[in-house]
Amino acid sequence: MELNYDFVRDVLIEYAESKHVGGPTPTELIDFAKSKNVDYDELAYTLARIYEGNLISKSPRAIGDSYKIVTPGNLTWQGNEYLNSIRNQNIWTKTKERLKESGIKVTFETIVSIASAIAKNQLGLS
Repeated sequence: MELNYDFVRDVLIEYAESKHVGGPTPTELIDFAKSKNVDYDELAYTLARIYEGNLISKSPRAIGDSYKIVTPGNLTWQGNEYLNSIRNQNIWTKTKERLKESGIKVTFETIVSIASAIAKNQLGLS
C-alpha cells in the first residue's frame, strides 16, 4: 500500500482539531476516513506509518493481517511541527507541485524542507 500524503495531511489536521484531550476517538477517525472515501485498512496503514514517523503518540495494533485502532492518541511535537509546515493550503499545493515536477519519492523531512522554503519565500525571508 502506498502512503497518500494528502490523506496524511488530512488526518493530522483531524488530530489537531480534535476537541478531546486524548485526541480523536476511533469512531471519529473511521467516520472521517469514510468522509474522504478512504477505507479502514488505508486509515490504519496511514496511522501506523505516521506513528512510525513520530507524528502521533499511539499506533494502531496489528492483529493478524489487519489493524485495530484502540486509542488514537495525539499529535507529537514533531507531528505539530510537520503539520504547521504544510497546513496552509497554498503552501501545501505549491509543495506538491514542486514534488510532482521532481518526479521522485521523498521523506517527511524533505516535504517539510520544501514547505518551509516556500513559506520563507512568501514571507520574504529568502
